[in-house]
Amino acid sequence: MNIAKASGVKYIVLTAKHHDGFAMFDSRYSDFDIVEATPFKRDPLKELAAACKKAGIKLGFYYSQFQDWHEPNGGGNSGTSTRTRKTMQLITAINPCRRSRSC
Repeated sequence: MNIAKASGVKYIVLTAKHHDGFAMFDSRYSDFDIVEATPFKRDPLKELAAACKKAGIKLGFYYSQFQDWHEPNGGGNSGTSTRTRKTMQLITAINPCRRSRSC
């Protein structure tokens, strides 16, 4: 993060969940994520959020919600789908700006 800050990076945006359903965070609602489905076994978005906050770098997530290949009725969101719960978890649990209002 020090190299990013020193080089003038103001923000980072990365894919939190691809439309194949794979989440790059520890989802409470699916095991198809980086913690349960890979040998990495850590939540890189949570780690990145903490590092960005410490460095004063804004963090954004791209979250493919509409076309989730593993969600029944892929594009039809009823508001109670796994997809919606994953989105809310990402917004409230990981996003440092949402919690602290400092971004």
